[in-house]
Amino acid sequence: MKTSLRVESIQLLRAVAVILVAYVHIVDSSTFASPQQKNLFYLENWGAIGLDLFFVISGFIMTVITPNYVNTGNWKDFLLKRALRIIPIYWLLSIFSYVVSTARGSSFSFEKIIKTVLFLPVFDTSEFVFPIIPVGWSLSLEMYFYLMIAGLLIYANKNIYRNLLILLACLPVLGLFLKPEAAVFKFLFSPLLLEFGMGIISGLIFRRLTSTVNSGNRLQMQALATTLTVLGMGLMITTLFTGFSNVADATVVSENINKALLRALIWGIPSALFLTGVVLLENLFHLSSPKLFVSLGDASYSCYLLHTTILIPISMKIFKLSGVGNGDLYIFFSLLFVLGGSLFFYEFGEKRLNNFIYNNYLAKRNTSKVKKDRKPKLLVNRMAFRLRRPSKTTDSPLV
Repeated sequence: MKTSLRVESIQLLRAVAVILVAYVHIVDSSTFASPQQKNLFYLENWGAIGLDLFFVISGFIMTVITPNYVNTGNWKDFLLKRALRIIPIYWLLSIFSYVVSTARGSSFSFEKIIKTVLFLPVFDTSEFVFPIIPVGWSLSLEMYFYLMIAGLLIYANKNIYRNLLILLACLPVLGLFLKPEAAVFKFLFSPLLLEFGMGIISGLIFRRLTSTVNSGNRLQMQALATTLTVLGMGLMITTLFTGFSNVADATVVSENINKALLRALIWGIPSALFLTGVVLLENLFHLSSPKLFVSLGDASYSCYLLHTTILIPISMKIFKLSGVGNGDLYIFFSLLFVLGGSLFFYEFGEKRLNNFIYNNYLAKRNTSKVKKDRKPKLLVNRMAFRLRRPSKTTDSPLV
């Protein structure tokens, strides 16, 4: 049977992550208005830490989702649902961006188009290439991570977490020793993969601690959760004041393995500590996340894809038309516009697309698979047959 588990605070963390990412790109777009906060310590690029939080969240979520597939080794369903969750909306928005940009006279290289279609940097030579939607570069790592899990479901699913953590640790170590020059090998051995592993460790700790909590150790568990949250948040915020080299730059961490390792250490580890603490706090104190942040978490993928290519340019034009020249007010207005636009698009775009895919393909596919099984006559076998049927989860239908 499928595991039915939705950790609500994960949606809260997704909201925090996408707000940080959107903020850093809004600040980048504010050069026309010279906002004061752009010069506040290292705030200008610090929001890029939201991406590291996203990677850690992805690793954590796999500890919730993967058990559904481990017993059956059904790697095809796993990979299909990941692909259907990510690819359709990404390609549709990429096509839209391509059409709009070419209509304005811009052109895209063959490498950029191929990277958008295949995700993997197949034709990147010695230079890093962004896809049509620039933030899509991180989706390449996400898809690479999913391919690893699918491969282990085929060949080594018995101890999948151990094998996955070994793989995620060994690849960056090899990269540090081999020092590859080709962009594709820098990608394959990227130290940013460590952040997915950190998320897996967080998920395993969460499952272990929440399964052993009792009245005798609850106070100690609550103290641990609070400590992890404060420590993780403190370490994250510390880099706002101390600086973080230039690891916020996607090109730098994609082309320089040492910089990518530095980013995983100074932003990945604090993000993992923070996530572990927050999800434990929710469970141990029976906390509920604010509905607005849960909704923003649901819409985080829409926001991630839309904010640089569509929402920020629109908000900038609206603000310029207002005649107000205050850069800090522009950042505040643009952030609200981006979040509001993302919620609207998620509700009337992404969510409906996901439901359409599920109802018109996955649901029928699951039903046909069940019908192929012959119903046994014996009562005990009938019960076993029913237990093999796919069951709904409390998360996305594409989980």
